Amino acid sequence: KKLLWNKSYSTVFHHWGDEFNDNFYLMGSVTNSFPHPFQRLYKNNFKDCRTGNFLNETIEIINKKNGKLIKNFFILDLVSEISEINNINFKLICNDPTHSNDVRVIKNEKHAKFFPNGKVGDMLISLRHFNSIVLIDKDTLKLKWHLTGKSNWQHAPRITDAGTILIFDNLGSNPVFGLSRISSVDIKTKNIIGIYEGKSNDQYFSSESGGRLQIYNGEIYITNTNNAKLFKINCSNLNLLRDCKRED
Repeated sequence: KKLLWNKSYSTVFHHWGDEFNDNFYLMGSVTNSFPHPFQRLYKNNFKDCRTGNFLNETIEIINKKNGKLIKNFFILDLVSEISEINNINFKLICNDPTHSNDVRVIKNEKHAKFFPNGKVGDMLISLRHFNSIVLIDKDTLKLKWHLTGKSNWQHAPRITDAGTILIFDNLGSNPVFGLSRISSVDIKTKNIIGIYEGKSNDQYFSSESGGRLQIYNGEIYITNTNNAKLFKINCSNLNLLRDCKRED
């Protein structure tokens, strides 16, 4: 083994990132205290949080050859435009308002064209406590697309070649055979077009706080964190999650 580089950064890295064009894209977080200027952007309860600290999350872009920090930016101010969240009826968690858990970089023109004004290099971010997946423009760092209210504390959004996003929806299912499900969402219409979930005791699927999915060779590999299980599903139609068979 050979150590290539070792750097210290002014952030706490967490959850999952991506790599693109010789850069790492990582989730970061700094601790800030209340009151904070970002609170002025919100109409919901976050504006009234007064005591203690909160996790102010970032995206950190780092050169993977030498560890140099290329760019970083905060998330909480960019996503304040989501009206479904930024209203008096939606309650955020004061000390952990966004809980972002995955960033995926759009790597080809085909995937970019699924989104309005999408570009290669744009960043797709999962925000657990917003029940949202958002697309951030790589150049302007503006919110350009979002999916809100179609999942509950989700993880691991994955874009497919058919114009859908597969989502590890942690709390979206009936709890009889597990709280979790995999949902397929059409990017253009934002409609759920397919669901995989547990349908019997031997297919129990519930991962409340973590979880990840990965598409590989036409199969979906699923990390069921809370139950310490890994399984894959093979479907006759991956995008519609139709006729899926599970193998632990």
